[in-house]
Amino acid sequence: MDIKRTLAQARRLLQFDPEERARHDYAHVFLKGLRDVQELSPRPLKEARVLILGCGYTYPEVILYNPRVRFVAGLDVLNAFYRDGWLARYRDILQREGHPLQAAFKTAVERYKFARYYTLLEDISGVRVEHERYVLHTYDGYHMPFPDDYFDVVMSNAVLEHVEDMPRLVEELARVTRPGGISYHLWHNYYSLSGGHVHPSIYRAEPWGHVRGVYPTSGLNRLRPEEIRAFFSARFLPLSLYHVDAKHAKQELDPDYEPEGAELLTPELRAELAEYPEDLLLTRAFLLIARLTTQT
Repeated sequence: MDIKRTLAQARRLLQFDPEERARHDYAHVFLKGLRDVQELSPRPLKEARVLILGCGYTYPEVILYNPRVRFVAGLDVLNAFYRDGWLARYRDILQREGHPLQAAFKTAVERYKFARYYTLLEDISGVRVEHERYVLHTYDGYHMPFPDDYFDVVMSNAVLEHVEDMPRLVEELARVTRPGGISYHLWHNYYSLSGGHVHPSIYRAEPWGHVRGVYPTSGLNRLRPEEIRAFFSARFLPLSLYHVDAKHAKQELDPDYEPEGAELLTPELRAELAEYPEDLLLTRAFLLIARLTTQT
């Protein structure tokens, strides 16, 4: 058992604030995304089919879209969702991490924290959480278990940075999206201060340490926004590519947009990272919105 890793995981779990997460998921992830897709969906949302790609263990967008659309499904490579119960989650963690005590601790803390999270999400959103109602699928990361031309809107949040084969994903998205449908993807920029997906104490002690090779990362691609847009352009018509902050404010549209890490980008660090545009280094996330114009 890796004691150091276990203690780090314990600290992250215990620091998790259910109220802060619930407010963020509702106000920033859901409401701001809802505003965009309402304007762009090829049909009224009440008549639309929506796919949440990478819906996560807690699937908040599935919950919040459920009363507002004709059909919503969540899809992820996870082996268990919250609604599957504590034993399924324990087995999933044990399979990945290999130590019974570590898996039991993580499962217990997660179940306690997220039970509170769902209560708060109900209070904040006014949407009743009914786990048994939701359509949730696991998949292999390649073939989606849906028919051709099925969804009006496909959305993801913090997913594209983990994709190994972007052209293959784009092809599969094009297959399950109906002509005229919207693909809406916000991803965490690898080249940002927090893009290494490590604890804030690490990236603040060693700013852009993952880019500089100070500490390793795993499960992240290094695609730049223009590369991802180019991959989508093979099948979709890109409509917008936005710079987005931690609260999903868009640099191009929102006066409250905040770049990430400007105070830590010293002249010495800027010189060390000279091959990267400053705008790339200070942008936490990007949002690509594209429309499927034809199916070939």
